[in-house]
Amino acid sequence: MLFRILILLSLSGCFGKKPFQPPPLEYQQWVKVGVSADTIKQIMLECGFDNSHGNAKMDDNSYAKAQNCMIKKGFKHTGEFNICVSSDSYNLPACR
Repeated sequence: MLFRILILLSLSGCFGKKPFQPPPLEYQQWVKVGVSADTIKQIMLECGFDNSHGNAKMDDNSYAKAQNCMIKKGFKHTGEFNICVSSDSYNLPACR
């Protein structure tokens, strides 16, 4: 019986990572050694992001431009997401 309870608990996400956590803010997904969070936020705005917390309302081309700018400045996206590599976005002007 105890074994069944442990199995159910482990399947429900009660062990290990905290379940149902919100995704990190946008600026928390960009890293570069020696660069502070405040500097990352500032550079994101300079690169064309709408804000440093979430950019879901940006059109794909604008997001690609801003992302390419961050990559050119030596930043890496922790999720390794690159909109220009996405099969749906390779034709964007910013990705050419």
